Amino acid sequence: MKRCPSCGHLLKIDEAKCTYCGHIFSKETEQNKAEYTENTQGMSRSQFQKESSSSLIEPVRKLPLKEIFQKMLLWIHKNSTIVFITGLILMVFTSIVPELGWTCLLLLLGWLFWVCKKDIPVKQYTVDKKLTADLNKTGERVGERADRQKERIISEHPEVREKIKKVQQIKLPKNASVYRWGAIFTSLLSLFIFFSKSENTNSLSRVVLDFANNQFSSSQTAFAMLVYIGWAYIVINPFFIIYRLLKKETSYRIKAFVWALIETILLFGLVIYSSRTTAVSTFGSLTKQLISSLTAIAVNYYMLIFTSVLTTALTLMNIIKDKKNI
Repeated sequence: MKRCPSCGHLLKIDEAKCTYCGHIFSKETEQNKAEYTENTQGMSRSQFQKESSSSLIEPVRKLPLKEIFQKMLLWIHKNSTIVFITGLILMVFTSIVPELGWTCLLLLLGWLFWVCKKDIPVKQYTVDKKLTADLNKTGERVGERADRQKERIISEHPEVREKIKKVQQIKLPKNASVYRWGAIFTSLLSLFIFFSKSENTNSLSRVVLDFANNQFSSSQTAFAMLVYIGWAYIVINPFFIIYRLLKKETSYRIKAFVWALIETILLFGLVIYSSRTTAVSTFGSLTKQLISSLTAIAVNYYMLIFTSVLTTALTLMNIIKDKKNI
């Protein structure tokens, strides 16, 4: 038996082509096969079986953490549809039962780390291919309906055609990129989520300010000031990020990533600290009260965390793309 160097599958010793991935063995490989045949001639059956079993048991190469994380990102990229649907399900779970949602997320990350730890190629799953094909078909149908609706509106209102032409003539700056405009959009979206409210609940902004006002009136001035500063940071941060992303210099984009990362750490840090700390200290008790107030409108709070993570990831991808283009 021999192992394919491309996909790692075991093949018969006389096969010149891998039946799984199509890899063609070179003449050097065939020469090694001949040498192996010569070396095994004259062996007894027990010796041959021992030699064959020892050759099949190859030591598994341990990948460094950097390569494992790269494979995890590659797996997410190749199976993006599964990741997207799983993320939506986790958001629903987290909004209903936060402990269940975060536990499932940690378990999935651990499973992905275990899968990518193996020294095997990353491939797109068949389920992801089928889901992607179904979503593409649905998108094509929606696009066809939108095109028909667009043609109907244009035929009924000729002035709309001129407006569409003017919009199509607008050109984006040369330094524009999908990651940059995506980060700008998610920054504005986080600001909208922070101030949006439903009929039955207040906005996150209102909850945070009311909590800070109550602590200030209860002589908890230091903690109230920290909450005020956090509120101001979340409000001002999107404008700082957008301003820096619109600049051409790479240093500004790095600062945008740092500002977005700080907001993500702040939002995650509050949840983690409140779950681990005890109510013995005043600061720990007040932090628990703040998080319980925020999680009362869990959907908005976790949506804010999600958009903050997206902004951080997009600003980082923008920096990586800029360095590749240099």
